Amino acid sequence: MKKKFLSGFLLFCFLTGATQIDSLSRLEYDVKLNDVWGYVDTSGNEYALVGLYDGLSIVEITNPLNPVEVFRSVGLETIWRDIKVYNNFAYVTNEAGGGVRIYDLSVLPDSYEIPFTDFNGETGKEFETAHNLFIDEKGRAFVVGTNRNNGMIIYDLKEDPTSPKEIGFYDEAYIHDVFVKNDTAYAALIIQGDFYILDVSNISDIRLVSSHPTKDLQTHNTWLSMDGNYLFTTDEVDGAEVGVYDVSDKANPEKVEFFKSRFLGDEMPHNVLVRDSVAFISYYKDGVIALDVSNPENCVEVGRFDTEKEKSGPGASGAWGVYPFLPSGNILVSDIENGLYVLSYTPQNASYFEGVVKDQETGFPLSGVHVKVLEEGKEDITYFDGVFKVGKIGSSQVEVEFSLSGYKTKILSVQLIENQIYIEDVFLEKLATSQLILNLSLKDNGSPSGASVFVSGQDFEHEKIFDSTGVLLMNIPIGNYTFYIGKWGYANYCFFEALDSISDTIFVELNSGFYDDFSANQGWSVHSVKNESIWERTQPIASFSLNSGAQHDPSEDATANDCNDWAFCTGINEHFSASSTTVNSTNFLVSPEIEMSSSDIDATISYSYWLGLSSQSNDTVKVGLIQGLDTLYVKNYTSDDEMAKWKEASFNVGEILNSSEPFKFVVRVTDDLNPWNMVDCAIDEFSISFINKSDEVISNCIQPVHEGWVNNCQNENFVIVNSIGQVVRTGTSRYINFNGLGSGVYIFRIEGELPQKIYWNEEKR
Repeated sequence: MKKKFLSGFLLFCFLTGATQIDSLSRLEYDVKLNDVWGYVDTSGNEYALVGLYDGLSIVEITNPLNPVEVFRSVGLETIWRDIKVYNNFAYVTNEAGGGVRIYDLSVLPDSYEIPFTDFNGETGKEFETAHNLFIDEKGRAFVVGTNRNNGMIIYDLKEDPTSPKEIGFYDEAYIHDVFVKNDTAYAALIIQGDFYILDVSNISDIRLVSSHPTKDLQTHNTWLSMDGNYLFTTDEVDGAEVGVYDVSDKANPEKVEFFKSRFLGDEMPHNVLVRDSVAFISYYKDGVIALDVSNPENCVEVGRFDTEKEKSGPGASGAWGVYPFLPSGNILVSDIENGLYVLSYTPQNASYFEGVVKDQETGFPLSGVHVKVLEEGKEDITYFDGVFKVGKIGSSQVEVEFSLSGYKTKILSVQLIENQIYIEDVFLEKLATSQLILNLSLKDNGSPSGASVFVSGQDFEHEKIFDSTGVLLMNIPIGNYTFYIGKWGYANYCFFEALDSISDTIFVELNSGFYDDFSANQGWSVHSVKNESIWERTQPIASFSLNSGAQHDPSEDATANDCNDWAFCTGINEHFSASSTTVNSTNFLVSPEIEMSSSDIDATISYSYWLGLSSQSNDTVKVGLIQGLDTLYVKNYTSDDEMAKWKEASFNVGEILNSSEPFKFVVRVTDDLNPWNMVDCAIDEFSISFINKSDEVISNCIQPVHEGWVNNCQNENFVIVNSIGQVVRTGTSRYINFNGLGSGVYIFRIEGELPQKIYWNEEKR
């Protein structure tokens, strides 16, 4: 029977100072590491098989306090090398060439001269590279991610382990990793973002039983629970989760739980393996993490060891592989930069607290409640059914905090007992709210219809659209908020307001003029040819190439003078994913329609842009205008341009368009499949300045002098306005000092002259 999906958002489980996993020893290397596996010889001696950038290292760890490298084999250089063992043979894949290298470990411990052979398939069925392999209980090797068919080639190892016999293949999709048990293969399809459940009982006729997408659509590895009822998955993406799926009904897998290393963190998981009732995760910059999975729908962290204590956050460095199956119980971890770790693990079980959070007045379940076991415990956020599932290692009296915007925070003291579930429903009391009336008008008396307001507070965010009345009624919990208001054809406006009474009325007026820092929704549209890496109006968060480390998205928006820190970005907050980075696709960002009031008006379009292109790329970012059925590109950015920094650009509309008909601004991001690489882009601080062609400039008195000083030669009254329409400086001085205003875009007005846009960089002056 299918188990009910209760907890929708398990986000965090973190133990400070956990002692269940301790370091016994570390062996440093002069090259970077990849995967690790274990081996035990006929005398009971334990070994670590360590994948290196340039080969394989075999380390005796019988004495875990004194690891000794006894053998090293040099091979082709590659960052990808995975290892599995069958009987007395180790099988090592790589993505550089030569097929699979097979090491005969039977000579251990008598000899450290380990013979090996290179195997790349039978004649006429050769392959050169493979990403990984798995060997099942029947002695079948499932080699995946080969250059021959991308999918899976199956070999029989029983007859001759050094010369495997091909017995079948599956080429319907690229398979990155696979776990096989009881004639069922659980394949990780990293490009598609799915896992496949395959029936391999008839190896000549492999059948797809079902498929299921993982949360972050970059399914990296799979591993089955000991009872075969639950599948654990990882997505190799910054901030991704470890998923838990009920696969007792293989035709209908169902997600029941997920785990993240840190609450709302952006650390990246790599691999998960399960020993007995504990899942061990190599979690890159967060080291190795142990989860008690005896209750698979409420996984609780019971230990961690950080192999890269000086680093955290996104990116693929730190713990690559983990091996938890040694008879001694010791754990092997391969850290890319820091070498081989031998760790001890002291088992300890979890205790659990579960229930439903409800509204005290109505009794209805509450979603979005943050539930946190204080000090050293698990955190959860409730879903639509109000269910929470938290826990803690061992038995103890704990305090559990329940918080939700608009409700009083509640703390319960609960006695938790190891291996037991304490169940209690929790009721939250509503906070007083402020009934806010927001009145919007436009300076040119235009209609406020379609204008948007985005309200942001510590625990409250909400976005609404104005109608033609310009009046919005909003019930907002008492507190402090920032309001962001925008409408196409007007300058964005933001302000801070403390709502501390049961009712309040706010009047706002927008200035005409095209300026958009994307703090509010002004109606831009997005489109992707493959529905991948779609432009997103969001806070920029840097992403990096897994291979080169090159930055592909900005870490912040263009300036510090925006209403907020948002921009339009592609591939945001993701790491080398075909679904999150522009790969073999084309993406468009298109503005709302722009109208010229008459043929006597010309316009200049200005914007800030950020480029993230692979080196030696043939990919492009194009900027232009759409008028009717025609698209005219003005700017063409390539990898030859300076990248990975915000830059400013502008162009004159009249030099491109011959007609005064309405037009749109467009940004086109394209990746060319050949060669395969990545391209991303960000846009911010979009503005349009209109000029009457018949106007003549009376004088040219607005001139820069030096280090922030501007010459006002006629000593006329001047006004300086910032990007959100606020007057920041006035006067009649001959020399006007811009120092102290902060970097950004300003409009400088002097009586008798056309307004001038000034780009001020506080650092460069």
